[in-house]
Amino acid sequence: MGVGTKMEDISMKKSVIERKLQQDDQNLERLRGDLKRSHELAVKICNILDFFNERLRKLEDTIRPIHDETTRLKRRQENVERTLNSINNVIRFHSLPEEVEEEILLSEKIDICGNPGNVEKYLGIMDKLKSAIDFFAKFNITSVESSTAKTLYTRGVDALARTFTNQLKRHSTDPVPLALLMDTVNNPITEEPPPLGHLQERLMHELHIIAEYLIFASTKKDFLSDYDQIRSNHVWKSVNQLKDSPFFGDFSPAHQTQRRGSLAQLLKIESPAKPKVTKKDKLIKGVTKSASGFALFKGEGQDEELEGCNLFLAMTSVLAHLIQSEHSLLVAIIPREHHSDVFDRLTTTSFERYIRRGEELQQRAKREIAKQSYGVILPLCKTVGVMKSHQHIYEKLMAELPSRLYNKYPVLLASFESLNSKALRDFCNFVKTDQERQNQLMPKDGTVHEFTSNVMSFLEQLLDYEETVGWCLASTPQLGAGRLPSVSEAEQRKALGKFLRAATDDLVANLQGKSKNYDSPTLQDLFLLNNYHFIHSVFQRNQRMLALLELDDSGVENTFIRQIEEQIGCYHRGFNRLLGFISMDTSMSLLPQVDKLTKSQRHAIKDKFKGFNEELDQLTRTQRCYAIPDEVLCQRMRQKNCDQILPEYQKFYDAFSTVNFTEHYEKYVLYDNESLKAKLNTFFDSTA
Repeated sequence: MGVGTKMEDISMKKSVIERKLQQDDQNLERLRGDLKRSHELAVKICNILDFFNERLRKLEDTIRPIHDETTRLKRRQENVERTLNSINNVIRFHSLPEEVEEEILLSEKIDICGNPGNVEKYLGIMDKLKSAIDFFAKFNITSVESSTAKTLYTRGVDALARTFTNQLKRHSTDPVPLALLMDTVNNPITEEPPPLGHLQERLMHELHIIAEYLIFASTKKDFLSDYDQIRSNHVWKSVNQLKDSPFFGDFSPAHQTQRRGSLAQLLKIESPAKPKVTKKDKLIKGVTKSASGFALFKGEGQDEELEGCNLFLAMTSVLAHLIQSEHSLLVAIIPREHHSDVFDRLTTTSFERYIRRGEELQQRAKREIAKQSYGVILPLCKTVGVMKSHQHIYEKLMAELPSRLYNKYPVLLASFESLNSKALRDFCNFVKTDQERQNQLMPKDGTVHEFTSNVMSFLEQLLDYEETVGWCLASTPQLGAGRLPSVSEAEQRKALGKFLRAATDDLVANLQGKSKNYDSPTLQDLFLLNNYHFIHSVFQRNQRMLALLELDDSGVENTFIRQIEEQIGCYHRGFNRLLGFISMDTSMSLLPQVDKLTKSQRHAIKDKFKGFNEELDQLTRTQRCYAIPDEVLCQRMRQKNCDQILPEYQKFYDAFSTVNFTEHYEKYVLYDNESLKAKLNTFFDSTA
């Protein structure tokens, strides 16, 4: 069974293999037929390609001679055209001088910039002449036409240079209007150049292309010198208007009011205005003209303590704007490679004149300081402030120029700062050591000395320049290097506070010396009281000053309060003699209880009343001539007088008003408490 099955399987596998072999034979036969047909097709295609190749070769042999002939004919045509063009150019170059001569000669008589497009047209003619000159230089340099072309070209270049100069002069004759300059004084300096009488856009464009052509065409650069000279004169002419203006020039006294009113509007950084002082204000503020002798401020009618200061400050602002404006104009007209040289020459004259004005102002300030006229410190502070605010603009504009100009502005600023610092130190020494004026007439009423009023007023005005003064006091400039050190705001405030403290201390010492000129100790005390109180009232009115002082001494206000109280106590000790007449010692206190007074006892009581009355009359006459200008302090002192005297007098009056010590009672008992109070309240009142 098993053997039979295996045989069947083998037989089946054999039949399958045979069928596959038969199928493969059929496929092989079919592939042989396909290969044969493919070979036959390939032979036919090769025959066709060989035929086409032969036809193309014959066609190429036929066309090549025609192509070569065509190429030769085209080359001949191009040669003919080039020859004709060259001949035309030669003819044009030879005829060009005659064609353009009229235009060139006409340009010497009329303005090339007269109409839009004229300059471009004229430069086109000049380009043609230059081409003709180059042609003749290469092929026929000795020809008449070559000489004529050169002559016309030279005259054309001269006409361009003359047009450049004439146009510049024509539009630079009038300075920048004064009203426009005045606007620039109050306007902050900006990175964008302000429009200060610039030329029209079309004219600037025409001058620019003329300048570019002249740089290219001519070895002479006279037009650049003309440019810097003309614009330099224009700048200084504009600046110089300030000197001749009614705002800054030397005018008659009739114009002083107008000048003062105008300056407040013209300068951003300005001297604090001096308020109008009435007769009443003078009394309140303790300004005693008869006690004057302090040359801090000049006489009435002067609108500035340093002649020429406001003019110099206006020049600082105006010149910065003008130079900035001129730089933008120069960039628009002059080719870039000549910017530095032309700008250097353009600014040198005006800038050096400005520096000389600053140096002259310094010399005037030094002379005033030498005469102890310290009012110049305020203009100096103003000058330093204005120059600092414009320093970055000047340094930016001068950055590419030679150091001889670049360093002059910071050196001048540093010298002003140094002079101001010295003046501030000298001022403190002056306040402390003002001995020669101490013997002059003191205020007879013991009021606030004008010296005190002026010093405190000056210190208050300094606060308007807090940053500048603090910077001057805190820094030490290196004059040779022309560089100013950087000082923090805290250091500036601390330095200013230290200066204010020193000045007030020196003023107190000065006042103590002045008080010794009075023979009366009471008047000495009242004089110091008035002056100490005035100083303290300034502190209370000006909290900014007090805050700065407290940076150096936190107890400065308490110190003055203590000094005021001490002087009040010293003043009231002057009433001890008056109180002595009504004092109730043991023997006097027993007299009201005695039934019948002896003659000596009656005389003693009479002497008490009489002495009190006489002493009170003497005090009243004296005290009415004294003055306490501050109303609050005056009322306080009167009240304190009443508090000190009235209780003691009331005791004495109550004790003896009912005692029969005289037949002429009204002769000795002149006052009750109310009438005595009324009389005490007439103290410090010269009209009572």
